[in-house]
Amino acid sequence: MTGLAIDERKGVPAVSQLTWVWALVLTLFSSGLFALGMALHISYWVRSKRKQGLAFYAYLILTVGLIFEFLPLRVVSNSLVIGVVDTAWGVLWIGAAFLLRRELMSYYATPEGGVLEISPWWTGLFSIYYLNYCLWVVRDSA
Repeated sequence: MTGLAIDERKGVPAVSQLTWVWALVLTLFSSGLFALGMALHISYWVRSKRKQGLAFYAYLILTVGLIFEFLPLRVVSNSLVIGVVDTAWGVLWIGAAFLLRRELMSYYATPEGGVLEISPWWTGLFSIYYLNYCLWVVRDSA
């Protein structure tokens, strides 16, 4: 019966079945790649449901940027350039979390004016883990 209620309530992405603890453990054992994969999955899911969304493209840029991080240091020998790029990726990671937050809140908004409450403070601190937790709460409340 719960599965039917979730379907009636617009559903949740498959990765939201993970608790934040398991997501954190998998991220630690994958050197951070799991967090990026989880972010790509959730943002793509929202994009496919809403038929719009910038968060997916922001996480896609981060994925491409991760590939450039594996280039040998001889290709980019200027440490200032590396520092600026790394700072830009960090800012984009946090910005993409806020974009995804807004998209999730828009997706789960009801015609009666109800909206999924997602704290901007927790989003800034815990990024995709907190957003995944909010989806976990939606799944359990259905």
